[in-house]
Amino acid sequence: MTMDSRFRVTELVVLLWVAIGWSSVALAATEYDSSLVKRVASCREIDADEYQTGLLLNPEGYRTYYTRSACFQRLAIEYRNPDLCREVRRRYALFSSGWGYSARNC
Repeated sequence: MTMDSRFRVTELVVLLWVAIGWSSVALAATEYDSSLVKRVASCREIDADEYQTGLLLNPEGYRTYYTRSACFQRLAIEYRNPDLCREVRRRYALFSSGWGYSARNC
């Protein structure tokens, strides 16, 4: 085997390794996108006016919230996607604070 042919074999092995690695990255990205789309759809299925309140044991700022907003805020944090924060609304209540779930806090 000549030096030139060894170089070509090494070059082919490296190219094959890069191609396999790239396809793995592309597959992971596709799964990530698919998962995000499904989870966003499940958040959108929640009624926009559904809420939780009276959660006195929760920390300040999290005692009242819209369920849909909480879902989107969790996704925004988990997927590190600030665009999802546009779907988060703060809930105002007389005796409960809800600033923890808000577009600003997201």
